[in-house]
Amino acid sequence: MSAYKLYQMLAPLRNVHRFQRFPVHWPQSVAEHSYYTALLAHLFAHQVQHQTGVAVDLTAVVCSALWHDAAEARTGDIPHDVKRSSPELHGLLDHLDATLQVEVERVGGLYPHPRADSLEALLVKLADWTDLLLYSDTERQGGNAALAITEQRIWVLLRTMLREKMRVHGERVLQWYDDQLADLATSLLGEPAW
Repeated sequence: MSAYKLYQMLAPLRNVHRFQRFPVHWPQSVAEHSYYTALLAHLFAHQVQHQTGVAVDLTAVVCSALWHDAAEARTGDIPHDVKRSSPELHGLLDHLDATLQVEVERVGGLYPHPRADSLEALLVKLADWTDLLLYSDTERQGGNAALAITEQRIWVLLRTMLREKMRVHGERVLQWYDDQLADLATSLLGEPAW
């Protein structure tokens, strides 16, 4: 597949709006979200390397973040809870994502897909959820609290599941993660994360 055809296949992401079940003041496209996720993931990876001395594959982090929702060019935005509500749906979406990865790899291996438990993948997940929290905060500042329930779920996942996965990568990485979470919580909530 040529780079041009791949671009055409993914260009619809600029028109796929997130949070379709919620009223929002400032719609965010999946393309915008992917950009901000890649930006945050790059910043996080750079910080981890320099503050902890732990090696991080920056290329894998940025590419994975840019492509993490690429399948939504075909499926539209499917909320996390809906994706996980049915094993059949979850399997179908995984198949679509795998098919897209194969097509992208034909262009020249552009989509390094890190293992789900790798530090690179966890940094992308942190960036993905951080973008959601920052977007939700912007909506709340505009008088819209519609995303509050989603926001609460993300805080729980950040404090529990993602934190436990970070622990596997050592105490220095866990301390960096805890510092990031505390800073984010203080910035958005006015209080530490725990």
